[in-house]
Amino acid sequence: MESTWLTGNSASHWKIEVSVVLATLFLAFSSVWAQSFPQSGQGGLLQLTDIGQERELTAKRTGPSSRDSAETAMDLAPAHGPGKRLLFISSAIQDAGTLARVTEKNVSVIRYTPRTTSMAELVAKAREILAGERAISIGFAVHDHGENRFYLTASETVSLGSSLSQEGQRRFWRDMGALVEENGRIDLLACKLAAGNQGKLLMAALEAASGRRMAASENTTGNMAAGGDWFLEVGGIDVANLYFIPNQLPLYNGLLLSQVQKLTDDTETSDLFGYSVSLDGERAMVGAIYADPGGLNNKGAVYVFDLEDGTWTQTATLSADDGEANDNFGNSVSLHGDRALVGAFRAESNKGTAYIYSLSGDTWVQTAKLTANDGVNGDFFGYSVSLDGDRALVGANQAAIGGQLFRGASYVFDFSGGTWVQTAKLIAHDGAASDNFGISTSLRGERALVGAYYDESGIGAAYVFERTGSLWTQTAKLTADDGTPGDRFGCSVSQDGDRILIGAYGDESLKGAAYIFELAGSTWTQTAKLSPLNGIADDLFGHSVALSGDQALIGAKATDREGIVDQGAAYLYDLSGSTWIQTAELIANDGAVADNFGTSVSLDGNRAVIGAVSMSSPSGAAYVFQPDSSSIPMVTTQAVSDIKSTTATGSGNITDLGSPNPMAHGVCWSTSTNPSLSDTCTDNGPASVTGLFTVNMTGLSPKTTYHVRAFATNTSGTGYGEEGTFTTSEAKGTFYILPNDKGSATAIYLE
Repeated sequence: MESTWLTGNSASHWKIEVSVVLATLFLAFSSVWAQSFPQSGQGGLLQLTDIGQERELTAKRTGPSSRDSAETAMDLAPAHGPGKRLLFISSAIQDAGTLARVTEKNVSVIRYTPRTTSMAELVAKAREILAGERAISIGFAVHDHGENRFYLTASETVSLGSSLSQEGQRRFWRDMGALVEENGRIDLLACKLAAGNQGKLLMAALEAASGRRMAASENTTGNMAAGGDWFLEVGGIDVANLYFIPNQLPLYNGLLLSQVQKLTDDTETSDLFGYSVSLDGERAMVGAIYADPGGLNNKGAVYVFDLEDGTWTQTATLSADDGEANDNFGNSVSLHGDRALVGAFRAESNKGTAYIYSLSGDTWVQTAKLTANDGVNGDFFGYSVSLDGDRALVGANQAAIGGQLFRGASYVFDFSGGTWVQTAKLIAHDGAASDNFGISTSLRGERALVGAYYDESGIGAAYVFERTGSLWTQTAKLTADDGTPGDRFGCSVSQDGDRILIGAYGDESLKGAAYIFELAGSTWTQTAKLSPLNGIADDLFGHSVALSGDQALIGAKATDREGIVDQGAAYLYDLSGSTWIQTAELIANDGAVADNFGTSVSLDGNRAVIGAVSMSSPSGAAYVFQPDSSSIPMVTTQAVSDIKSTTATGSGNITDLGSPNPMAHGVCWSTSTNPSLSDTCTDNGPASVTGLFTVNMTGLSPKTTYHVRAFATNTSGTGYGEEGTFTTSEAKGTFYILPNDKGSATAIYLE
């Protein structure tokens, strides 16, 4: 974009021919200007953030559709005039930022974060934008949860059952319908919402609740190259021409769902693929304990997937070099960089083994086989494993200790001098028969965490061990404050830093729970008990757990959804201040009966992998989830200074660069309201830091009122500050009278 702009009447000097000689000429111009800027949070900015420090709701509108195809501006002001349309875009869908940027100029776009936004907030924002008017249509670009249901907010999945039975959802659709003209329509942009008879019934239920016509798709909605389209079969509506700029819509490369990819193995047999999962960065491993490599029944295998060019691709299949039938290799797996640890708890007549694999070039090589020095048949060594750098922790939950059957043990191995050596055997100081110490394990540096889910008649416990020098010492026994027999506390464990997460799937009649413990000084203290907002008995919440920083992921493999028995679910929690808040319920898009989604979970940063062993389908699956982490910059408009007749100094303050890739920042101005990148702007280039900035505004007209907004752009879009106004001064200066050879004079004015 040009750094300066000139209007036709803004020349810095002008001259007048006069027919008589003027002895003196004096012109006085009064300097008159005014400026006003709304206070923070007022004016044309449609943005609601930081509600209770946990909600984010952002509304914006794209600039004119006539802008250049490379333009990515989004105007934060609502559309006005006849034919107004609103489009809600969930940040959970793939490539949500691009979809928002390619909307038409007569569409008011409301981007929102579903996990922290309520239905009431969506209604309130729509009312605010419409300002007493009614829309010709309101669209929802959301992601589905399989056929005939979609994810609206963290606590609300819309389906036939919920639309008919939940008063909150019926009120939401009634309120939305009231904001649409009587002959208007509500458009649902998501995959397969209207498919089959259930889909038709869902549409009928939503029409009854809203009092307006509904439009939805019977197939995949989204980018055509990815297998989708923009036609809503129920309603016969092509939304590509209603909400979007058709020639820019191909820039959107996603489908309307948040599940990034479904991972499967290379067979169609009942492998129990997804029995275990482990994630590290852009690599995932998935265990399939009933796989039959080499024709050996239930020998087991582990599949390696790497993220390549945005797609998770299977790059290797691992199996034990000396494996036999029924070893169940892959029942546990732990990945750390280019090294993996895999358990095979039924190997060697249930004595159990574990295997180390290392990546050499492009090939995964088995480099070690681990066994307990004192192992015997029936120990189940390898039932749980955890790997951290050059150290491995392996659970043997049915090992006998001092004649006490199934008391359990865990073993530490260290890599030294090119060899893996057993360096410690861990047992609970107060252990007893049937405790199953080692049912779960987690290793981080010098700390080991081991679950014993049948301690004290199934109340359960978890033990913390610390390494000092070469010795491992039990430093804590963790139990639930409200533990009761049968809770199975310790069935799953995870740790990160000085925080521990422990599952108890038997709590409250198998509804399940999970517990957070924090280390303060030398004492571990229970700081939270987590349970799902919609949990019921027999969900088995806590069967699997994963902890990463301030996020916790918990599997509930027996959860029923919309009559689908044991479909399974997983729940994401975020720490807000000192409170853990459920921020998402994750469900497979194609979930079916007995999938047991949530059998295994792994979390690394903002990416999750969730296993579904699928007792009813051929081989099971694992699902990758990742939220849309893109965000536009945040900027405020500062007062214009040094205002003259044709120039001024604009200013802004970038408070958040957003993500990713800063591209531009500056100030836009116009004689019309809500100036955007389609108007006159000065661009200072990519912003590398937050803070104040100034720009030179040139080419202004004297005695003219301008509207001004600061802006900042990254690849997710453009953020604008509040709108301000200022008025340029009148032109004033000096006339010079110069004689010419025609007996007249030329008057020249210089400012």
